[in-house]
Amino acid sequence: MSHAGPARRAPQGQKMIEVRVRFFTDTHAPAGQILPKHGHAVGEVRLAKNAAHGIHPGKPIMFNSMSEVPYAIERALRDHEIKMHMSSRERRYRN
Repeated sequence: MSHAGPARRAPQGQKMIEVRVRFFTDTHAPAGQILPKHGHAVGEVRLAKNAAHGIHPGKPIMFNSMSEVPYAIERALRDHEIKMHMSSRERRYRN
């Protein structure tokens, strides 16, 4: 397994890479109000700041349908040069 650099210690709470998915909720209620638990299948994906991993949030990646969410996540990870390693289960189905 190759690494981008030497392994290092990370404080509790910074050992995981966090991806935030946010859905727009406007136009469901009058201006300045929300309709609880209602939203559009449109929004943005961004990575949360994580100093241990050297992640600084960049521009959000927009999506226009639920089917675009996986691509938006993949693009956000790729834009931050984060390498994802397949699980043994996933490798079994890809080979």
